[in-house]
Amino acid sequence: MFGSKEEKMQKYLEKGNWDKIEKLYLYADSDTRLALAQACGKVKTDVSGNVLGILIRDPEEKIQLVAVNNLGKIGSEHHVAELQQLMERTPEEKTELVQAIHKAIKTARQKDD
Repeated sequence: MFGSKEEKMQKYLEKGNWDKIEKLYLYADSDTRLALAQACGKVKTDVSGNVLGILIRDPEEKIQLVAVNNLGKIGSEHHVAELQQLMERTPEEKTELVQAIHKAIKTARQKDD
């Protein structure tokens, strides 16, 4: 097999191949979803943003954290709205996630300035 799973994900993201990403990775095991969230942070495409928009709602907080951080890096004002909605639904007790959301919103907005 040539290349890592994350490299394959990046190629699918670069090509905008939503069907492959959804079928093979988006609803796979947690390690695969985590790798997908990491790969999305390296490729700024509409598909990457859409995938991260789904993964910020992942049931596993470690995946949410990576997705939130990367959405802040590659996201736009549209994604800020998604992050704000997530903030509204996130309990204050999840301090690490709350802080990551605040940082991601700030990062995404600074890019648009």
